[in-house]
Amino acid sequence: MKWILIVQLCFVSTQTCYPPQKLDIYNNYKDCALKGYSFSFDAIAEMKNTEKLLPTIKFYCEAFEEKTI
Repeated sequence: MKWILIVQLCFVSTQTCYPPQKLDIYNNYKDCALKGYSFSFDAIAEMKNTEKLLPTIKFYCEAFEEKTI
């Protein structure tokens, strides 16, 4: 089983969200979840106007079966 990291960026100040985006595929849940946290941290750390925009990042790891051809 593989895991795909899905993230969604929202802004509290405008009550808007971008559509969820599929980022990467991982071989295990732990690596996927840890990347979600580090991605969220880095994204907010690099963002300008965080005090005005009030960004939030939702992420989750979704399991899927890799099909072989």
